[in-house]
Amino acid sequence: MAETVNKEINIIAMNNGVHKFGDIFFYIGILWMLLYNDYGVMAVGTIAFLEAGVGFLQIPLSAIIEQQNKKIMYMIAAMLRIGSIIAMVVCCVSQATIVLIAVFYFIHEISSTIISATNFSYTVKLFGKETYRIYQVKSSTLQQTVMIIATGLAGIAYFVVGVIGMLAIELLATIVFTLIVTIYYRQEPKVVKMTTEQAEQSTYANTVKSGLMYVLKERKILTIILIAMTVNMLFAPLMQVILPVIFFELDGESASIYNSIVNSCMLVGMVGMGIVFMKKANWLQNMQTFLPIGIGLTVVFLVALISGNMLFVIVGALCAGIGAKLNGAAVEFLLVNETKEDYLARVGAIFSTLSQAATVISIPIVTYLLSVSDYRWYCFGACIVFGLVGLIYMSIEKKSLSGNENVEGLAE
Repeated sequence: MAETVNKEINIIAMNNGVHKFGDIFFYIGILWMLLYNDYGVMAVGTIAFLEAGVGFLQIPLSAIIEQQNKKIMYMIAAMLRIGSIIAMVVCCVSQATIVLIAVFYFIHEISSTIISATNFSYTVKLFGKETYRIYQVKSSTLQQTVMIIATGLAGIAYFVVGVIGMLAIELLATIVFTLIVTIYYRQEPKVVKMTTEQAEQSTYANTVKSGLMYVLKERKILTIILIAMTVNMLFAPLMQVILPVIFFELDGESASIYNSIVNSCMLVGMVGMGIVFMKKANWLQNMQTFLPIGIGLTVVFLVALISGNMLFVIVGALCAGIGAKLNGAAVEFLLVNETKEDYLARVGAIFSTLSQAATVISIPIVTYLLSVSDYRWYCFGACIVFGLVGLIYMSIEKKSLSGNENVEGLAE
């Protein structure tokens, strides 16, 4: 039985890797097609905006998918995906307007969101919560590895096979994903329908409302969420819009290769730091220091971009990857540590929603700024904001430590 479950975990984790590989080729192929065909910075920003904005659909889609047959949901997602890829091929060949490209890109991203939401519900029901954790570790590790490989290959692939070839690879990945779902995925346990009262109590609106009231009362939690939002607002457009445009302006011919190298270095930094966390569990006791260190490493990357030196940029990308992992781990630890157990899920929902909102708001603003000014001004301004965020956080931690020492002194 254990061997069968382990086999299923491996199959589903590998299939998600196939899905992620195709996703990256689709995104990078369309990104460089827009730049090399003179659609402009605003077109790149539009795609990045859709990439971030579709995340808001995951919560309502999850609520719908929870009560549906999961294999059917996978098939619906696959059909949407195949249709959008074929339509995108036609758009690329005919040099369609950005409106049409954006519509089919959005449909493709909806299919990805359906797959992600279905994956969670399907695997939890199939394996149970305890075994799901094993699956999650394997799946996330594999997906991060796939992201490094796919990001590195995608830049080269654009020169070798062009955008049509990259879309063909995504189509092949989708077909393989669908076949594996059809052949190897078994039917999940029968869904138990919720009562009307249970459905009302578990609505996203109720969860957010009670969680928001709690966050507004707890100043430290609110500050941590605001800090994380600020970091997301500055970092997301940097990766999704600014970097491709910078490399395109510096060296149009090799821009996609440079972009892939830098993104791969960043992912290596993130994965490497994740491995360090697994090996050095005692480091997790010093999470309070991780956030300012992570922000400092991100600033190194911004300074490297301002300099324009490619070797410095690659080293800076590695630093930024480590910094991103430190920032994420620190915020997660601090939120869990500061939040009452009964409110953890609700605070998590608030944090996820606000972080996504910050990204969606920042991308169009930064895209516009990039179209009317030099990217170095953005990098310079981001360095200042990151510095202020780090100082504010350290000031809060200093007051918190001082308060704890006073309480301990009174207790003695």
